[in-house]
Amino acid sequence: MIRTLLVDDSARFLDLFVSLLGREPDIEVVARASSLAEARGNLSGVDVAIIDRGLPDGDGLELISELHEASPASAVLVISATVEHAHPREALEAGAAEVVDKIAPPEEIISAIRRVAGG
Repeated sequence: MIRTLLVDDSARFLDLFVSLLGREPDIEVVARASSLAEARGNLSGVDVAIIDRGLPDGDGLELISELHEASPASAVLVISATVEHAHPREALEAGAAEVVDKIAPPEEIISAIRRVAGG
């Protein structure tokens, strides 16, 4: 089972993702957060964190090193409304495994979750 943490400031996006991932037999949403502060309390025991860069209290990339400290085997999938604005190189250099667009087809996002979970 791939235990995921969803971090995004959009309640609509979080609800949509919980519903989407809830249909996958091998993916479980163990926590969701709408800010860096909220996410920091949910970093342990996560296989994959799906993190938006634009959060109300900072850049989602700030969580990457903290997540790897709390869950060393965890992976980060950065998700953004537009990949160009997510600065993929910055995200990858910060330790993200992959960057995907929020408007990508659901199958593509689910595949990315499985890919980063598998190393």
